[in-house]
Amino acid sequence: MQNLEKLAALPDSEIDTSDIPEWTAEDFARSVPLSNLYKPRKMQITTRIDADVVEWLKSSESPYQSRLNSILRNAMHAAIKKTAKAHPGGLLSKTLGVAKRSSHKATTKRAPKTGRTPRGKAKR
Repeated sequence: MQNLEKLAALPDSEIDTSDIPEWTAEDFARSVPLSNLYKPRKMQITTRIDADVVEWLKSSESPYQSRLNSILRNAMHAAIKKTAKAHPGGLLSKTLGVAKRSSHKATTKRAPKTGRTPRGKAKR
């Protein structure tokens, strides 16, 4: 960690990059955006969505779960950008920006399987 701090404090002109070859136009042509290499961890959830919304999602040729995820991801990015503009450099925008790349496991608490709903009513 101290080495990284020392390196970060150096001006670019003093950093030895002689062992890193310069990129050519061909290298750039073959490259892919990092976002294309990132595959987020999927989490299975259960939620209730209005029937007409589900039918609309299913009307597309793409799998409706993927379409729903894409719509939610776009909304998430828009909210992050809005938060970052309202609070530039704020902790929330930094946290949200990093959260999508986090690899820690989320912990969820599940109700025991008793045949009853969380409110105590019997399932139909």
